[in-house]
Amino acid sequence: TLGRDMAAPANILVDKQGRVRWTHYAGIVSDRPDPAMVLREVKKLEEDSEKKVVKSEKSEVKSKK
Repeated sequence: TLGRDMAAPANILVDKQGRVRWTHYAGIVSDRPDPAMVLREVKKLEEDSEKKVVKSEKSEVKSKK
């Protein structure tokens, strides 16, 4: 049975704040996510991070006025 006799792989993407943003837990040892799917998730994470930076910069400009 999985978890008792053999470890199964997991993929976890964590953002800069330490929050888990995406996971893939394998049902069997050979179950791996497609690398293109993982890259899409990484790009989404980067885009979200960039949006937050822009939003933060806009807030700073407003607060200076």
